[in-house]
Amino acid sequence: MTKIILIGALLATTSVHAETYHYVCGGSLLTVSDSLLTFRGKTYPVRNDPDAAKWGVKGRGVSFSAATQGVGDLRIGGKHFDCGSVEF
Repeated sequence: MTKIILIGALLATTSVHAETYHYVCGGSLLTVSDSLLTFRGKTYPVRNDPDAAKWGVKGRGVSFSAATQGVGDLRIGGKHFDCGSVEF
């Protein structure tokens, strides 16, 4: 019983931002989570970016940062896009 409680407590403390978020950046849909970023038909593996203002991810040649509610910043392939959140 103690093992089950310990495992449950560990899972509860390690799960952060398990959701997927949607933004429009440069007229194109961006889908981003803790592990994947999809933009203009390409999917990039990403990881948490501790340097982001509020929440962000980064990967090889790509980074996304959400600074305030509903606003984000995408940098990909040397280009910069301002992003706004959308809900489905």
